[in-house]
Formats: sequence, structure tokens, C-alpha cells
Amino acid sequence: MQPPTLQRANRAHGRGLVLRGFSLVEAMLAIAVFGVMAAGLLLMVVGPIQSSGGAADREKAVFLSEEGIEAVRSIRNDGW
Repeated sequence: MQPPTLQRANRAHGRGLVLRGFSLVEAMLAIAVFGVMAAGLLLMVVGPIQSSGGAADREKAVFLSEEGIEAVRSIRNDGW
């Protein structure tokens, strides 16, 4: 005799077998969803780090260009 829950499940599905646990498709789907979420989180972390590096390079470029302009003006004004 089967336990009552298994008997009800058999009658509900009309089959002799009740599959329990995860199927391979469900496991692959869960891994794919986790992968997409992990990739999104990684992009949210790495993106600002790369952006801040670019900002530092731009700031250095602005400083050097202003210094160059000052040097040219100094040469012009001194009549070199």
C-alpha cells in the first residue's frame, strides 16, 4: 500500500509514477538565471571602476593642456 499523499498524486496525474526533485532542464535554467544575474552584478561593479580610471586620465590631460597653454602664453608675452 502506498502512502496517502502518493496515492492522491497518482490519481491527480493519472500515472503510476510521480517524479520528485529537479529535472535537468530546471537545473540548467537555474544555472542560466544565476549566470545572467552574476554577469549583471559584475558589470555594475567593474563599470564604475573603469569609468573612474578614465576620469583620472581626463583630469591629467586637462591639467597638462592648461600647463602647455600657460607656457605658450609666457613665451609669447616675454617675446622669446
